[in-house]
Amino acid sequence: MKYTIDEIQDKVIDKLLELKKITNDTYPNTKVLIDTPIIKYDSKSTRTLGYYNPIKDTIHLDIELLKEYKELYIDTVLVHEYSHYVTQKLYGSFVKPHGKEFKSICRLFGIDGKATIKGFNSSKVIENRRVKRNIKRFAYTCDCGYNHQISTITHNKIQNNQNIICCLCNSKLRRV
Repeated sequence: MKYTIDEIQDKVIDKLLELKKITNDTYPNTKVLIDTPIIKYDSKSTRTLGYYNPIKDTIHLDIELLKEYKELYIDTVLVHEYSHYVTQKLYGSFVKPHGKEFKSICRLFGIDGKATIKGFNSSKVIENRRVKRNIKRFAYTCDCGYNHQISTITHNKIQNNQNIICCLCNSKLRRV
């Protein structure tokens, strides 16, 4: 079934209200108000499906993936990000992002907490973004002679004198 953007956003709000009711029914005596966070439809990442910003109390969702996956995206990604919101409200910002508190909130909402991009790899949206994103790789070698193609992040760590070792021979990587 094909939905308009407004219908999809209505489904997001309906799900948030359902999650809010579950939360407030489960934690009725909490001193913290569990409300609905601000939702922004602006995430366009190739690595994350959505994210929660605790500083701005905002959940960022990917409208293109919402259009493509509808209920699946709402039932996994939105619930996952709302779980981060509730965890932060109940336990504060000093808990692990995917720690036991987060996992208990996820179980409350009926998910395992693993909203991973792997389940959405067949997405044409993500594939198109990956094509546009030119990932630069750097050639490194080690004592066993393996040719390591490493990311810019790892390359920069090596440039800043951090030792990165080969997982096969435990020797330090060297630029080719």
